[in-house]
Amino acid sequence: MLLRIFFISIAVYVAATYGCRDTDKKCPGWRAYCKTNSVVIKRCKRTCNRCPVKLERCIDKDRRCPQWTGYCQKNKYVTENCLKTCNMCALPKTTRRPKKTRAPNRSCKNTNKNCKGWAARGECKKNPKYMLDKCKKACRACSKTPTRKPQTKRPIKTTAKPNINCRNRNKHCDAWFRRGECKKSLRYMKIYCQKACNLCEKVPTRKPTITKPTKKTITTQKPVTTSTPQQRLWTCGINKFNSPILSYVVGGQISNKEKWIWQAAIYYYDVYLCGGTLVDKQYIVTAAHCVDDIGYLKDTEGFDVVLGDWDRAGKDGKEQKFQVEKFWSHPQYGRTRLDFDNDIAVMKLSRPAQFRRNVNEACLPNKFEKVPENAKCFISGWGKDESGEVVNKLRDVQLSVVSNTVCAKKNTDPNGASLINKNMLCAGNEKVNKGSCNGDSGGPLVCLNEQKKWVLHGAVSWGSQHCDSRIMYPVFSRVSNYVDWIKKVMEE
Repeated sequence: MLLRIFFISIAVYVAATYGCRDTDKKCPGWRAYCKTNSVVIKRCKRTCNRCPVKLERCIDKDRRCPQWTGYCQKNKYVTENCLKTCNMCALPKTTRRPKKTRAPNRSCKNTNKNCKGWAARGECKKNPKYMLDKCKKACRACSKTPTRKPQTKRPIKTTAKPNINCRNRNKHCDAWFRRGECKKSLRYMKIYCQKACNLCEKVPTRKPTITKPTKKTITTQKPVTTSTPQQRLWTCGINKFNSPILSYVVGGQISNKEKWIWQAAIYYYDVYLCGGTLVDKQYIVTAAHCVDDIGYLKDTEGFDVVLGDWDRAGKDGKEQKFQVEKFWSHPQYGRTRLDFDNDIAVMKLSRPAQFRRNVNEACLPNKFEKVPENAKCFISGWGKDESGEVVNKLRDVQLSVVSNTVCAKKNTDPNGASLINKNMLCAGNEKVNKGSCNGDSGGPLVCLNEQKKWVLHGAVSWGSQHCDSRIMYPVFSRVSNYVDWIKKVMEE
């Protein structure tokens, strides 16, 4: 009797395992239709987990199974020994039959083997006509087969505001989404690819309820009048110091708080990149090489700008953080003989800045305005100091302006040819190492004019590879030569 029961159980097991298989090669691609399409359910029992209950327990026989999740459909050993990890456990029997729907759209496919790579580079948006014709599947432009929607109650209407901070912080997020990284690396993708993984949270806002007054009340008091907004207590180029305490970037000392209140810190995907100068409520002037790698423009979504910051390592609550709506690199940058000619750019912030005690704009110079050689000029930034380390607290240093004729003799290429032209401005000290270094790029060179206002005359561009002003003078983009272009961009 026992032998008979044993042989019957073996026969049932063999019949069940042999019958539970996919009869179509395309079953792994139809996994999304396992619950809605009857054709897929019949042909893809193994893919859709419709196999009968096996006699053995649903466990992992190998403790390395959690590491092999990607081989569940490829490796025979993994599918047999990692039932729990591969989700191969038997499902409970369903009493209701699935509704009949049409088969998946088989005409939607890629006609070129390079479609996946092109889609990862963003060609679906750049060349939509070609990609939608040849690479529908890679561009996710397939039209799904119509299915009957279940009758559900209408949801209550709520006005929801989209989360402004929800965005992709890496340009490869869309490609990672297609590979399934949203499930494999949820922790990383939740921080850097919220938009691609559909992890944005929308907060519903209720409409305010208006209560009608029941009785009229007579008041003898005067009506409250709304006061006009307070005018700014200072204009451009003015900070809280009437006569700023000057403190000596390379060769400098830590700056005073709320001194260089037009200084901007530019981050690219949360990594500090360059400095900049606030010249209007919504516009920043910086160096072109901070946003343009000579023909390759950086992603606008990756930029963040912080105003009112002094110590990047800590926060005091007075900082103002912005996303970048748009930026313009000078159209002639990288198109002349000199690499850093026309090295200037303008950024537009996502919203206007609020002028406060620690945030104000620097004045723009007049067109082709020259800087006197005895002018009091300063540069500021968070770049590397004399020890070669990037600093957290804002530093500044006073520099004397050098004429272009003197600068052209010192700043030369290995063949002795000058690297200076009329669009550049030099400043520094030939005997003492004071100047800019890596991380100061795009930062301000401001000079005090006759009206005791700080005017932006230069944006940090280039200098010695060793950050030594004794080898080469620090070079800045001469802002007065680009005033018309800056104002034209801001009018757009």
